[in-house]
Amino acid sequence: MKRVFIVGSGGSGKTTLGNTIASHIGCDATQLDALFWQDDWIPSPIEDFKQRVVESTSGETWVLDGNYRNTVFDDVFDRADTFIWLNLPKWTILWRCLKRDILKKISREKYFGKNCPPTLSGSIKLLVFVYRTHEERNASLKLKATEARSKNKEVVVLNKPKEVQEFIEERITCC
Repeated sequence: MKRVFIVGSGGSGKTTLGNTIASHIGCDATQLDALFWQDDWIPSPIEDFKQRVVESTSGETWVLDGNYRNTVFDDVFDRADTFIWLNLPKWTILWRCLKRDILKKISREKYFGKNCPPTLSGSIKLLVFVYRTHEERNASLKLKATEARSKNKEVVVLNKPKEVQEFIEERITCC
């Protein structure tokens, strides 16, 4: 587990798990969202985004979380030696998205350490997006997990919050 790609819906816990893994394997964790979004929720030009992804995954050890299926997913997937899919239930994810945005709004914390504050319209868009795309995303990620196994990558599929916690305790913090 040296080049780790963590995928799943928004709110599934990708960044939290990524930070935990990175601290134990001795590297930085990077969010694809942080590479894509500029201040005030302005998207980066695609070529700039792709270049930042290449730079973030060029080392021997890295942890990257996010999806971006239509732009950089396959490139990151190909570089990774470990593919972790947080396949949590839709209602768990929706609740986590809502809770995260409320807590960020209360604390005035911005996303990605940038000037990207949570907004009501952004929260609603994310909830609708997660609700509408959950099954389609899972079908796509199931195929990617199968492909990863065929390429001898380590594949970890976690289906419940309890499984995520057990994975951390048994595979990450134990050693």
